[in-house]
Amino acid sequence: MKHPANVILSRRAQSTRKLWAIVFSIALHGVLILASILIPTLLAQARPPIEFRTVNIVPVQALGVPDPEPAPEPVEETRPEPPRPAAPEPSKPERMPSPTTEKPEPRPRPSAPVAPRPRQRRGSPLGSDIASSPFGADGVGLDNPDFTYDYYVDQMLSMIGGAWVRPRVVGRIEAIVHFRIARDGTVSDLRLVTSSGNRAFDDAALRAVSAAAPLPPLPASFSADSLGVSLAVR
Repeated sequence: MKHPANVILSRRAQSTRKLWAIVFSIALHGVLILASILIPTLLAQARPPIEFRTVNIVPVQALGVPDPEPAPEPVEETRPEPPRPAAPEPSKPERMPSPTTEKPEPRPRPSAPVAPRPRQRRGSPLGSDIASSPFGADGVGLDNPDFTYDYYVDQMLSMIGGAWVRPRVVGRIEAIVHFRIARDGTVSDLRLVTSSGNRAFDDAALRAVSAAAPLPPLPASFSADSLGVSLAVR
């Protein structure tokens, strides 16, 4: 067991060592702070001061130096022009046909509107005789030569003839009307192509076609969508 006096002395020694450690730490921090302040100041003082000098600007002409020669302008390359095509030789005038030896070819005539054309009647066993109707055997014109269904023409003329009412006129006159039949028998584009010269007769011809509509549907084997008909009424 240690003597109390020795214990007291040991504690004093430890306290003294701690105190010196604290003092040393404070001194060391102070030195570091002082160095961080003084070192930049000392370095800044060590740099030489910046000197400013006055410079006089003298033009080049005063020094006797010749002006620089201007740069040469770029020269454009000239490309040879392509050879121009030779002018065509004047064509020789065509020799006119001699009126005594050559005959001019006939010019085609302009197409005329659809008009009734002679039509050979073949008909069908059940068809009516159109020679006894007001239209005559040659009074029907069709705009499609592929339409060869004579039984249909017989039915059409029979229906229009049943609606025909001839006005009282003197002499033989004729009016031509045109109309178009759709696949379902609907009649459209009804108009007078050639007038008979009698207004009442013309109106009666148009009225007969309009009253007979709708006509029978076109044959199923007929490929076109409609059929144009020109009809001469006498």
